[in-house]
Amino acid sequence: MVQMESSLNGPCAECTAKCCKNYVVAITAYDLVRLVDKVDSLDWVDVVKATSVEIPLAHRFFLFNEGFPEEYLLCLKRDNAESCIFLGKNNYCGVYNFRPMTCRVYPFQKGSDGELAYKEKYRCPVSWTLDKHARTQFFEDVEKQKKELENYGKWCREWNAKLAPSGNLKMFLEFMISKVKESG
Repeated sequence: MVQMESSLNGPCAECTAKCCKNYVVAITAYDLVRLVDKVDSLDWVDVVKATSVEIPLAHRFFLFNEGFPEEYLLCLKRDNAESCIFLGKNNYCGVYNFRPMTCRVYPFQKGSDGELAYKEKYRCPVSWTLDKHARTQFFEDVEKQKKELENYGKWCREWNAKLAPSGNLKMFLEFMISKVKESG
């Protein structure tokens, strides 16, 4: 796998990567396409059984396991230390400029008052002081994530409705990549 140096700025430059070390990073079809274009293999893609981890906003899909459908979540692979596979030296993200939307918006979400709010149980070890540009970028990313999640959820439901007993991860990834490309 190719690890790319990425430019870090803001709080992430000072980070101890608790989010990369403590969370399974769920991805969408859009994240898949963004990373496929930059990383030369699919060795970084993984699935976890939906019953083994709780990931808010992640969409479930079925794959057949020993002849029976089981629900999975698409995610980034984790290394032997249970950290994100893209976590590199000095806790730097190897794909920072192309990181999944869940990473881009972390540790924020849009609060009920429409303002940015920290996610419940966040593990970010640094404090965030957002200037106007950073706040605007987070809002844009949160809105983009919302749209991407809506489409990804729709495509997961479509996959599940058409699933054949031969449905495997490779077929699912190809299906999702084609959906993103069709959507423009």
